[in-house]
Amino acid sequence: MSTLSFHGTTAMPRPQRRARIGLGGRLVDLLLLWQARAHERQVLSGLDDRQLKDIGLDRSQVMAEADKPFWRA
Repeated sequence: MSTLSFHGTTAMPRPQRRARIGLGGRLVDLLLLWQARAHERQVLSGLDDRQLKDIGLDRSQVMAEADKPFWRA
């Protein structure tokens, strides 16, 4: 099974990977990653069938991705 990755222009920009120091910085990076991942899945699930066909996906693949919890890649 292939991994679905979506990086569309309508999605929130990915969190910038700054060199944060310490546990607090890593925690902030993780929270930003989770937020971006949840947003990308929401945007992906909002695409219509024509748009999905354009990017080579079908509705079942999108639903499988959208059903993942935000902490799972």
